[in-house]
Amino acid sequence: MQKFLKTISYFLILFVFGCHNASHIRTQKILVEDETAVSIGFITNLGGDTDAYKFHSIRESNNFGGRAEISYLKGSGHSEFGPYVGFGMTTMDFGIIGGFDYRTYSGLYRNNPLKVGGQIEINYTPLGSTTGSTIVLKPSITSTTNKQKKYYFGVHGLFAEGINLSHGASYFDSNSNQEAGSIINYNVSSVGAGISFGLEKQVFRKYIVQIQLDFSTVKNSFKSSFLYPPGAIPYDDMMWNDVLESGYLDYTNFYPFAGLSIGTSFFKVKKLSKDKSKPSPLIPGKERSYDPKTGKKLKKQNNPTEILYDPETGEKVNDKD
Repeated sequence: MQKFLKTISYFLILFVFGCHNASHIRTQKILVEDETAVSIGFITNLGGDTDAYKFHSIRESNNFGGRAEISYLKGSGHSEFGPYVGFGMTTMDFGIIGGFDYRTYSGLYRNNPLKVGGQIEINYTPLGSTTGSTIVLKPSITSTTNKQKKYYFGVHGLFAEGINLSHGASYFDSNSNQEAGSIINYNVSSVGAGISFGLEKQVFRKYIVQIQLDFSTVKNSFKSSFLYPPGAIPYDDMMWNDVLESGYLDYTNFYPFAGLSIGTSFFKVKKLSKDKSKPSPLIPGKERSYDPKTGKKLKKQNNPTEILYDPETGEKVNDKD
């Protein structure tokens, strides 16, 4: 019964948090110059690789599947960019997220412009059963939304690299007849791709709500040179030495998963200055002179020393000498 409950809890954790993320919910609206958007999103994973649990000590990619993010985007008229932060959870551990968004607008003056770019981020787990950092890059191409178009779709990629991740492994030491432990260091590389579908609905003038569904596949490659010491008896959920080849583990898994995201965005457009005391831009050939004391426009005076030339002959036309 205890083993059954443990298996059920693993599946629940897997389907809620998972060990990968390919979802980033951001507004698909085109941002005009100096327009900003602050977004809050919640993302959960659906699916994963259950076989990874038989290699308990190396199951984590450290790319948080379940997460909450807050992002800031600023438009330049032709692109958008900004940072984001958040926290997330793998199958067992919590960590923090820091990243940066950049997307350019392609086909801006067509009927169906696209957002092309992506995110780069770091997932960092300071404490827990697995610790370390994973760098994640997610390029994407998505369609855009407006007041008439509420639905959007896109494609995305996933590249992740976790270097020198650490996981604590417990075992029974038959030599000392007591429980002992070791630290397993490993690397993981992940490559994936997928598609996205979403709905973005304007609730108020500067406020939208958004829901997005992502379907992805990913290939993970785990590598470790760890070996249990002589006399160690690993527990059932730990890997045994018989899965290692010449003292080096090279374990690869491949699986599909889905991500469900819900978010909201607040927009702000920079207001034009109403200060009429500022002079209007000068137009070449239309410069005006003003009295510094009264502020009145001065009559244009001909410069007696000004010399005019014939544009065809180059000869002076007003030289009286």
